[in-house]
Amino acid sequence: MMLKLFIKKDIMAKNSLKKIIKKNTKTGLCLTKFNQIVNIYSHMRWCYYIFSY
Repeated sequence: MMLKLFIKKDIMAKNSLKKIIKKNTKTGLCLTKFNQIVNIYSHMRWCYYIFSY
């Protein structure tokens, strides 16, 4: 149950980021870099969850 909630939150966050990127492309470039960092962070978090059980 908890994992599903985390996945939902991650998807929602990514969708809102995409909307912001579409609105303004100049900050969109900065946001895509930020998005990459978020992806790396979330991946590391998933690894942590998997190994903690």
